[in-house]
Amino acid sequence: VNAFHFIRYVRQHLPSSITKQDQSLKTTLDGDLQQQIQALIDQRIHTLVDKNVHNAAVLVADHRSGEILAWVVSGANHVERERYSPQIDAVTTPRQPGSSLKPFLYALALASGWTPATLIDDAPLATAIGTGLHHFKNYSNTYYGEISLREALGNSLNIPALRTIQFVGKQRYLNTLHDLGFSSLDKSIDIYDEGLALGNGEVTLLELVTAYTALANDGVYRPLRFMANHDEYLIPKKIFSPEVSSLIANILSDAWARRLEFGANSVMNMPVQTAVKTGTSTDYKDAWVAGFNDRYVVGIWMGNLDRTSMNGVTGSTGPALVLRGIFSMLNQHQKTAPLYLSPKLIPANICMKVGDDPCFSRTEYFISGTEPHQLSQKPSPKTIQLISPTDGLQIAIDPRIPADKQRFKFQVSDVTSGEHVQWILNGSTLANTQTGAYLWLLARGTYLLQANISLQDGRIRTIPGVTFVVK
Repeated sequence: VNAFHFIRYVRQHLPSSITKQDQSLKTTLDGDLQQQIQALIDQRIHTLVDKNVHNAAVLVADHRSGEILAWVVSGANHVERERYSPQIDAVTTPRQPGSSLKPFLYALALASGWTPATLIDDAPLATAIGTGLHHFKNYSNTYYGEISLREALGNSLNIPALRTIQFVGKQRYLNTLHDLGFSSLDKSIDIYDEGLALGNGEVTLLELVTAYTALANDGVYRPLRFMANHDEYLIPKKIFSPEVSSLIANILSDAWARRLEFGANSVMNMPVQTAVKTGTSTDYKDAWVAGFNDRYVVGIWMGNLDRTSMNGVTGSTGPALVLRGIFSMLNQHQKTAPLYLSPKLIPANICMKVGDDPCFSRTEYFISGTEPHQLSQKPSPKTIQLISPTDGLQIAIDPRIPADKQRFKFQVSDVTSGEHVQWILNGSTLANTQTGAYLWLLARGTYLLQANISLQDGRIRTIPGVTFVVK
């Protein structure tokens, strides 16, 4: 197993209490997973060489335990090998994160009174720089007018992010990033200015994954563990509330929220609910993706250690496919669950409007005290939701397996004894079950799946429909 960079990091960062007491040391690294991810990322880099991508790094951790499971560095294997610095640890090398830090900015806004339904003006924005003006723009050069915070984060829009840092305050945002472990951001806020909202500093992959682990762990930050059975030196620190962190996770796992910029069938739409965020730095020098499900957090960086630009590779077109493959590995032999959604959040139906389209009703979640005033009573905190399929999922029938053996599990969370589920596929009742799961025989086509839950108190809870495709 190639773990040279991880071993070097361990040797450099061993607490003195461990080095004095232990002759042999047991780390948290999973050798099999390390080897599988190394092969996967090496193959992906090989396919992207013609787009001038020669280096990458992957970090995987168990956010429940804080253990580092894989620490993978990949470099091009060709005659110019020395140019691409295989001895440099890309996991700990600071690079520009682009939009991958935006979840922490919006988390701070939610902690300051905004809600996922708060409307932010996505219109052209110019800021005075010296004697001139700097014009900011979104990646697609499209402006959406007033847009909800949920969609602003989901679509990674730049103008709303700049308006958000104006709301929370530049220094306060930098302080929060420092609290999350981003020690590489060592310049003053006068240097970063509002560009910090767009990722104009430099951070390491290790810092990024550690911070995402805090989001996945109810907003509690602690350094990641690299030694087994030694965590007494890891001091936890609460950065965000469980309500704020679970709202951010809910937004980052929402295929609808990202549809405007990434499309309905984005590679980031996972079979198991997973919070995903990409980032791309200026001139395509860095492509990032980070994500977490109910147990694992994964971060990936791609680029060139000699700081040359890639040929148009972004977080969603480069590392996101690897992220999908890694989560497939991690989930293969694990019982999965939906992301945590705090029961203290208040669900409410709100009117959503984009552009000139008619208003439509959608369920949104609010921290207590920020919910719409017209609510006469709080809805039940029971958080029934469709776990699988996810909206926009694409499923491929395997020609090697008999057709009558290929089934896909429809699953709804939080269905208890005495409750019933009516499964509705393309407008027709498919089945009625007394559990939250149904094994459906795969058939090619495009589908809309809905579910009605008959609750114990006699009420009917309707789960919003999701679309998926079987090829």
